[in-house]
Amino acid sequence: MKTATKVFVILSIVCFAILFACYLILGVISLSTGEAQVISGVSYAGGVLIGVSFIYLIPIIVGSIALKKLKTATSHSQLVGMGVVTLLFCSLVGGILMLCIQDSDLSKK
Repeated sequence: MKTATKVFVILSIVCFAILFACYLILGVISLSTGEAQVISGVSYAGGVLIGVSFIYLIPIIVGSIALKKLKTATSHSQLVGMGVVTLLFCSLVGGILMLCIQDSDLSKK
């Protein structure tokens, strides 16, 4: 279960990193050309896109901390808080798996 948790958290980090990069690139292009970008029928200015892109850093940071905590944890009680934070801010499935992990899974290296 520890491996499955890592996989889902890493997938979430990669997806949010791609979203961060896309919004940041669109924002820079929009600022350099002076034209607003249209996403889903709504026109966004470059500064707004760059600002929104930084929201996607939150799941990347939370996921990185969760992976580090998952690597160093020796009991389930050490993962409960990080599991809830991961569930809310990073990966739904990864957070649920982190909350369901057993102590026997953590003793394996």
